[in-house]
Amino acid sequence: MTRQHDSGLPRALVVSRNLPPLLGGMERLNLQLIRELAQSYALTVVGPTGCREHLPGGVHVVEVPTRPLAGFLCRSAVAAWKASARGFQIVIAGSGLTAPIAKLAAWRGGGKAAVYVHGLDLVARHPLYRLLWIPLLRKLDRAWANSRSTADIAARLGVAKRNISVLHPGVALPDSDDGSMGAEFREQHGLGAAKILLSVGRMTRRKGLAEFVRLALPEIRSHHPGAIFLIIGEEAIDAVDNRGEGVRAEIIRAAADAGLSHAVRFLPHCSDAQLAGAYRAADVHVFPVIALTGDIEGFGMVALEAAAHGLPTVAFATGGIPDAVADGVSGSLVAPGDYPGFAHQVLRLLDGAGSELGPGAKQFARGFSWSCFGRKLRREVEEALAQDRRQPPGREGHALLDLRSRALKARKIQAVLGLTPGNRQLRVLEIGTGSGGIAHYFGTHGSLRCEVDAIDVQDVRQVFDGFRFQTVDSVQLPFADGTFDVVISNHVIEHVGAREAQARHLAEMRRVLAPRGRGYLAVPNRWMLVEPHYRLAFLSWLPRSMRSRYLSWRRGVTVYDCEPLEAGTIERLFVDAGLCYERAVGEALKATIELEGGGYAMLNRVLLRLPGSVIDRFAAMIPTLVYRFERGDHAHGCGR
Repeated sequence: MTRQHDSGLPRALVVSRNLPPLLGGMERLNLQLIRELAQSYALTVVGPTGCREHLPGGVHVVEVPTRPLAGFLCRSAVAAWKASARGFQIVIAGSGLTAPIAKLAAWRGGGKAAVYVHGLDLVARHPLYRLLWIPLLRKLDRAWANSRSTADIAARLGVAKRNISVLHPGVALPDSDDGSMGAEFREQHGLGAAKILLSVGRMTRRKGLAEFVRLALPEIRSHHPGAIFLIIGEEAIDAVDNRGEGVRAEIIRAAADAGLSHAVRFLPHCSDAQLAGAYRAADVHVFPVIALTGDIEGFGMVALEAAAHGLPTVAFATGGIPDAVADGVSGSLVAPGDYPGFAHQVLRLLDGAGSELGPGAKQFARGFSWSCFGRKLRREVEEALAQDRRQPPGREGHALLDLRSRALKARKIQAVLGLTPGNRQLRVLEIGTGSGGIAHYFGTHGSLRCEVDAIDVQDVRQVFDGFRFQTVDSVQLPFADGTFDVVISNHVIEHVGAREAQARHLAEMRRVLAPRGRGYLAVPNRWMLVEPHYRLAFLSWLPRSMRSRYLSWRRGVTVYDCEPLEAGTIERLFVDAGLCYERAVGEALKATIELEGGGYAMLNRVLLRLPGSVIDRFAAMIPTLVYRFERGDHAHGCGR
């Protein structure tokens, strides 16, 4: 057999631990990436022992034992170094774990280095990984992220945004729409006519299955007493950190505690045909992923698989899941931690809405077919090969897509503004809504009655209910004078432009604020030690003319597109805009400690005992400046 290496095709190398025979979404994705590249490139793969039999013919394969992990990395580096002696146009790391190896091989082979990042490989907390791997990620020519959330994390770790592209995973579309497969699956497993809630995938802590059984399943079973929660998959014993062990026991214990042991069923890893039967037999796919420090769901391929079979998903809108579930089209997205809302959406689908979503779910999945993925991948590779290292000027978005942090931020805003339940409905405006988490919090609050509008320069929402949304292209607000009782500008003013634009931003907020309304503004302090957008020490301390050069040197980004403010400057802008302001740094800091904890316990106790006004006097030393404001109709410049 003549290998592709002799065919005159351009040469490429893929290095990855995440390939079959290991199981999981990353493994399926990297396998398909190799299949697609093998059509256009003479391909070499350095992967785990046993991967050869799963890869296309004609691909040159070097197999390396996966355990121990350090041994895999060393052997893979040696194999990639040897292979690169003949040169490669591009070297691709299948995850962040092998990114340094890709960089080394690309350097020797004279080609470009790229990495496919999945989320977990960016948030791993191991100190050596943070110290060595993350800085090297910034040096690669291209980073393909499996979701907007993963791209956001990569950018916040300092990877230049011009080098990041979102390349969604694909899905295998069913060959047929044979409805009998579902009936056969039910009969085979003795499920009868029961309503089936399905979970598919490796059992890990972040999947939130035990929490779902404890906090949502009882409510669902109270309306559908015969409903079965069917879990297909095994514990993640092949994962790098092996955190999956013991999850099944947690689920069993949660079911026993809720008196629902008979309602939870387990099946091991299934063949593709059996899994297709399960998707067709089920009534709703549940994806109750929870946000854990150092462990996130980068995308959610199983939600796409379910959609391809016409099965809608109910999921928490965390990590990259909002890219895999189209709210109201292929399922329902619920704010993280809202188990009553999760149960409500499941019941809504069980009571008939699920059948209505089936055709839309299938259509949504077609946009993620593996053929679409292949075309996008080849285009991305071509762009990577043609790309130079220069960054064109321009502003970039900095929206934070972590919904859990947005909910905590909203609670802090509520505390700082002193918003309490009342008889009157509040009109609320959030400027720069990002993921939509803050607007959603106020719009769906259990006791506050709020009618919420939200705006942003781009639509990157991950939750959609509870508020109206529109995009804008300037600081001009598309609302009438005096419309809102509450106006929120949370880390927005530093992004609107130079000082003139910042002044207009404040003036517009005053214009739309009702005479007795109140506003919240937070802005990074110019004198913070570490600049939060690019994670560089002293970046904002430098003269404006030097900031971009420092950023280009450290991050490869030639334009610093933020304008942090110091206390004196923002307060003068308040006065010029006719706003009456009050420092709320102390209150905000104390609210953050009470809501989030963390940090140093002794220092937290001291800060909680200090009056907020005392902390306000040291605002110049605190990373974020926080203000309450209102219209200064009666006392121009009444701030303190």
